[in-house]
Amino acid sequence: MNTALTLSNQYEALFRDTTLGFYLDDKADAIFRLGSVTKLDTDAPLVNPSPYRLFAVLQGRLGHATSWHGPGNHFMAAQSDSQGPLTALGDTVLVWHLDLASDAWQAPGAMSLRRAMTLAMLASDAACKSVAPVPDAQLPDKTTLCDYQHPAIQKCARQLKGNTQADTARNIFYFVQAIPYRFGTWQETASTTLAKGVGMCTTKANLQVALCRASNIEAGYIEAPLELSVLGIIMPPSWRLLMRSSFKHYYAAMKINGRWHSADATFNDDVCDAFVEANPEFAQLVPVTFAEGFPYSPSALMNQTDPFLSDEEVLPHLEEEMSKKSRFSMAHFEALNTALDRIQSVYMPLVNQAQQQFQPVETARREELVA
Repeated sequence: MNTALTLSNQYEALFRDTTLGFYLDDKADAIFRLGSVTKLDTDAPLVNPSPYRLFAVLQGRLGHATSWHGPGNHFMAAQSDSQGPLTALGDTVLVWHLDLASDAWQAPGAMSLRRAMTLAMLASDAACKSVAPVPDAQLPDKTTLCDYQHPAIQKCARQLKGNTQADTARNIFYFVQAIPYRFGTWQETASTTLAKGVGMCTTKANLQVALCRASNIEAGYIEAPLELSVLGIIMPPSWRLLMRSSFKHYYAAMKINGRWHSADATFNDDVCDAFVEANPEFAQLVPVTFAEGFPYSPSALMNQTDPFLSDEEVLPHLEEEMSKKSRFSMAHFEALNTALDRIQSVYMPLVNQAQQQFQPVETARREELVA
């Protein structure tokens, strides 16, 4: 069953968390109010009254058995019929939709909104392409993921070399810690993470370990539980509803002068500040401090475990974990990252890229109208 809902501030806030809402920025609320919101009960098909309708999922999952749109994903009506009608998967689904052929959307006064929407869709598409996954047939051998002998890793390690082993370990920690955190695929080599300049817990830990090994510092990996109540702080609310209550969290450990130190460089300063703002009891997480004798591990603090480690606790590799397939697509990850991107301002340059793409099209249209 499809039920039309009255627009409300609650749905408006959910729209701002969509990928479109993120790139629409200050135009998001005005565009949201030109659309409608529909609730779909479990297994109900999405009704497409117009081929010119744009959809954005606000809550739940909408799709087929093999593919689905999650919270924050958008699509055109014409794109939804290739495998038959889209249906609500699991719990209730909320969908925002806008008729692009409506008088309100085509009115001269809505020109600035139409332009903003074009830019947002271009920026969203560019974001997905910039982090597109490697095809399965081209995935790296899992035994090569920590490619510390790669020239780029070796060069970076030389640049981070300090006067002592402890200085080098500290330099590596802060270098990796400063890299923005983003949800994404983990089937990538350390050199790929270095080139991309963003990563999640597994890929950032893999880069950190590679830099350590390139610097002749013994390093490995730690597995620890991380609760949704913590990690969910940096997720859009609708995504939290789809997540399990606890995750496996992976981070690096470094052996400095014979002693294993937890060295969790997963989250940069902006994200750590967000954690502390939501949970003042974690105030000792900032400023982030790591040095010989001063391990750093938010999960050790939260789980009340010793941040100094034994040999048995340190894993030599994450080959099996990092070679697992993800159930999320790039579009899913981009929607999942909107809260993080606001915290870190990671992908706003893509708006400028979209602007440059759109400018020739806009100029051509104006010249055509004048002629």
